[in-house]
Amino acid sequence: MNRWIGAALAIGACLSRPALAQVSTDWPRMAEIEARFLIATDAKRNEFSVPLLDTTGRVRYTFACKGGQVEFTDELANRTGMQFPGLLTCVLNEGTAIVEGSLLAEDAVAIWHTRGAWWDDTTLLGKCGDYPEFGRVRHFRLRGFVLALEATDLVLKDGELRFFTFVVSLKRDATANWAVAERPGYLYPAGQCADVKIGKEPRFCRDRDWLLVPCIEGDNRPRGS
Repeated sequence: MNRWIGAALAIGACLSRPALAQVSTDWPRMAEIEARFLIATDAKRNEFSVPLLDTTGRVRYTFACKGGQVEFTDELANRTGMQFPGLLTCVLNEGTAIVEGSLLAEDAVAIWHTRGAWWDDTTLLGKCGDYPEFGRVRHFRLRGFVLALEATDLVLKDGELRFFTFVVSLKRDATANWAVAERPGYLYPAGQCADVKIGKEPRFCRDRDWLLVPCIEGDNRPRGS
């Protein structure tokens, strides 16, 4: 990719995302919920949304997921200008709008680089499926609650994942005070899932051309710098 095109994409993505994390204790008191969705890995289209209400019944946030075959995700991008690649990419937005920004973005990265993205079954099976906070079970602590996402009841045929149940739950947590999701306390496995890496370093850093690149484990310098 031309580095200037990459820079423009990075800047555009930054402009569409929520502001960097701020700490507050003045968040709405949310109603606790649980919702379940059946996901077919070979479906042309996977798409659903969950309104998240406060205890007075007002919609405060919308959790939404979209994904599926390339034909659908490309058509969605052409029609709406929003990118939801892979099997399932999920966002958390304020209010009722669904936009290509997300409160799940811990370090102001694009939605497809957040833990709300489920690209394919490689993050659900084997050691990578077991990997804390990047596998089948993921927790997002923010705004007075914990949003939990879990892939359960996996159905395999001939060794391939065909279906699973996607569980979305919200529980109140007065200690979760960030405006966007906190870093999970585990490092991105990058496909190397046998060894669980503990840490709170950012997943991505800026290189000398101000492009987003993976950080060195245990350091916040970009690879190749």
